[in-house]
Amino acid sequence: MNIEHKLSGKNGLFYINESGNRIGELIYSLEGADDSVMLIKHVEVKPELRGQGIGNKLVKEAADHSRREGLKVRPLCYFARVSMRSDDYKDVLA
Repeated sequence: MNIEHKLSGKNGLFYINESGNRIGELIYSLEGADDSVMLIKHVEVKPELRGQGIGNKLVKEAADHSRREGLKVRPLCYFARVSMRSDDYKDVLA
C-alpha cells in the first residue's frame, strides 16, 4: 500500500490509490506564523474498507512527515485525534 503526498500552498493531502481508485485520504493545512503546525482536518476511508487500518496508516504517515519536516500536529478530525492518543505521537502533538 503506497501512500502518496501532495502539497499545494498551505493545503496538503496524503492519499492511497488502488487500481486507479482513491481508497483513503488525509487532508491537512499548514498554520502558524511560519507554517509549522499541521492541522489534520479530515481522514476518510472508503466505507467498505474501514476497520482494516488504512486510516491509521495515513495518520502515521502524516506524523512521520511532520517529524521529517519539523512540524507539530494538531488533529482537528476526531479520527486523527483518537488515533494520536498513543505515546507514539506525543513528540509531534502541538
